Amino acid sequence: MSAINRSILAALATGLLGCSSGGVTVTISPVTVTVTSGQTQQFSAQVKGESPDVLWTVMEATGGTVTAGGLYTAPSTTGTYHVTATSKAHPTSLAQASVTVPGTSGLAYANPPGTGWRLVRNTALSSPNHLVLDLVGATGATGRGIALNLSADSTKVSWSRVASADVESVQNHAFNLGSGALLAKGTVKADALLVGLFQKGGTLAPAALDVPVLSVAVDLAAGERLAKGTTIPLAVTKSMVLPASGALAAVVVDVGSLSAQ
Repeated sequence: MSAINRSILAALATGLLGCSSGGVTVTISPVTVTVTSGQTQQFSAQVKGESPDVLWTVMEATGGTVTAGGLYTAPSTTGTYHVTATSKAHPTSLAQASVTVPGTSGLAYANPPGTGWRLVRNTALSSPNHLVLDLVGATGATGRGIALNLSADSTKVSWSRVASADVESVQNHAFNLGSGALLAKGTVKADALLVGLFQKGGTLAPAALDVPVLSVAVDLAAGERLAKGTTIPLAVTKSMVLPASGALAAVVVDVGSLSAQ
């Protein structure tokens, strides 16, 4: 253990946030702060009795980073961390600040703007740890089926069934699926959710798709401790619609922002 780390531990043990030695005093500001994941906090330090130059460090190896000018960036993991300013001329003189990176209480989703094809939050069916997203079609869109592939970071979230009683990881809202074997599938493969919904019967009129067409759901991964504000990658990697006549045609689906809240 280095002399600097021994000094830091000694300061912690005595509850000191500023430490002086040989007439040299170091103070830090702010002393305590809460910073969300990926956000920054500017710290400043004053040294009395010696040169004003300080060495900035983060005590914990996974506690974020700090620049030579005292600009701290919070890590993606929740916890309490410590930023230290140590006198360069007098290394046993230091000051320390406590940084809290709050944990998540669930999932937040900001809907994408516009009126085209998009994934929007289903407020009625969503809960803090169970986010339900509806696929809504563009104004005037119609069709007989849809194929949709979605991707989300499986280290942070997991695809799930919208309701526990569902057979597939998708709920149909727009298509007449008929009876017997349904042309409906929602399959989870690692980060991906593969969805297919197709209307039965060629004589049926195409369904209106400028309404919620289907719903899917994503949950926080079991035991995951994300820091508040952590961005979670979410994407539509393939989206195709079967029109009233012709073959499957690609459409662009806008996706909002998924994060820990």
